[in-house]
Order: sequence, then C-alpha cells, then structure tokens
Amino acid sequence: MVMHTPPMLLSGIVHSKVPMGPYSTMGIGGPARYLCAVDSQEDLSILLHWAHERALPWIVAGECSNILFSDKGVDGLVILNRLSGVARKDGSQVLVGSGENLGKLILWLNQNGLQGMEKMYGIPGTIAGAVVGNAGAYGQEICQTLKEATLIKVSGDLEVVPAEAMGFKYRHSRLKKDRGSVLVECRLELSPDVEHLQKESDAILKKRSIKYPPGLKCPGSFFKNIEVSSLDSDQRSRIPASFFYNGKVPAGKLLDTVGAKGARKGEAMIASYHANLILNCGRCSSADVLWLARTYANRVLDRYGIILEPEIRILNEGLEEEK
Repeated sequence: MVMHTPPMLLSGIVHSKVPMGPYSTMGIGGPARYLCAVDSQEDLSILLHWAHERALPWIVAGECSNILFSDKGVDGLVILNRLSGVARKDGSQVLVGSGENLGKLILWLNQNGLQGMEKMYGIPGTIAGAVVGNAGAYGQEICQTLKEATLIKVSGDLEVVPAEAMGFKYRHSRLKKDRGSVLVECRLELSPDVEHLQKESDAILKKRSIKYPPGLKCPGSFFKNIEVSSLDSDQRSRIPASFFYNGKVPAGKLLDTVGAKGARKGEAMIASYHANLILNCGRCSSADVLWLARTYANRVLDRYGIILEPEIRILNEGLEEEK
C-alpha cells in the first residue's frame, strides 16, 4: 500500500488508518487509509484534486447512516461532509449546506413556517444523503422540494443543476452514479404554512421510534421496495394482492414470507418485528450482514422471481459498490 503525504488544508486535518465503525450508524467498518472532515468548499476541492491526481479512491459521506463499510476497511480517502448552514432566500426558498443534518433542517423549516419536508422528520443523515438517494417518507420525497443543486467537480468548477436534471426516481438520483461531482449546496422551495408543522413532525417521529428505537445500530431499510410497474405478469401473479400498496410492494413483506424475521448470523440479526431491517446486535461483521441479506434475497428470488435491490450503499475495500 502506497502512502501519500496529505495536503495542507485551511482548517481540516487528514488522519490515517482510522476505523470507520465509530463513524457509521451500523457500527461496522475497518480502517480507512485516510479520513478528513471538511467544513469548507475550499478544503473539499483540495482533497478531491489531491485524490484524483494520485488515482486514490475517494468517497464523500455525511453521517454514514446508510453505508455498510467493509470489514477490511477503506483503501482510499473518506471525506466527511460538514458543509452546514441554512438561510432563507426569496420568500419560501431556502439555501442549505449539503452537510446539514436533515432533522435539524426540518426543525428549522417547521419553526419558520415552511411546509414540504415535515413528514421526513426522523430520517437520519444529511440533506446531501437525502438528495443522492431521493429520500422520502409518508408521501414526501426530497425531489418535491429541491429546486436546484450546486455541485463541485474534481476540477474545482461549480455546476448549478436544476431539479429536473437530477434524474430523480424512486430512491435514486444521478449523483448515485456520478462519482466526479459532489453536492455542496441545495436550494429548496417550500410552501408557507405556519400551522401545526412541528406537531405533525413529532407524530411522525413517534411512529418511527417504534421501528427505529434510539441507539439502534441499523442503516434503515436494507432493500428498496418494489415498484409495481416494474413487475411482469408472472411476478405479479405470485404476490398476494394484499401486498400491493400505493404502487409498490414492500420488500419487508416478501422477506417475511421466506422466514427472514429473527434470522441471525453471528451478531447480525434481521429484526423480529420487521423483515427489512438488519441490526448489529454487538460487534458483528459486514460479512455476516451480507450473508443474511443475500441468503434471504435469494429466497425471495426463488419464490417470486424478484431481484431485491439494496437501498443502502454497500462498499468494498476499494470503495466500489457491491450488490
């Protein structure tokens, strides 16, 4: 392994051989060759250029709430996005730093009487993570409020992209595949509504807390729900009619029918109350998590002819995504 002299940054420090487990919601991950938290576009640009010039694999992450890192670690650079800040612009429009915590942002929006994201309260992570994966809950998705995104290229150039050019689909945006650009700022457009927003958010959080108790080592739903429009007639015929809901089939329903609930491998466990949640019950390995995921996804494939797609990012040692 070749070690490189880290660049001089304006405020951040580049650390080496840092375990990723403490930075991940799931508490899993071997050491990263390099890790640095950045709170300025300047430092972010310096790091991207440095990694690019050395052909060093890199990833920009927020709170690592939907990432499964390899037990072997990260043979590259992990940049923790801390570009924060929220400012109201032009009435109901808001500028947000991409590293801003999603929950804190929604609390600010509620307090300022801006409607459109209150039902997403409780989703972990940053606004950048929400945009990249087009996060949503209870009928709201981030694509409904994003007006434009400002991206920084490896070259240091900035690009302002309107929402309609972001390639939004269910739990997807163009940034999931565009590894040469990083989201640095979002412009959101909300609706004025001063009534009961935080009350609605609190009710949503209470519901979510049943599924995701505080301290749970879990990245959220492991697999995406299935869009009914993607199914052929044979697949539809195998699925009970009661499983179809709002144009989707919950992955958890299919996993439940093949015995996933409560299954264990080492200290990894599929929740006994929800078949699409994989939990770290102690000091489990990414290998155990993947064994559970693949074993029961294969059972779903055998029974229903459906390939379940991960909703979380599964990264190998070289920061390439696995399925």
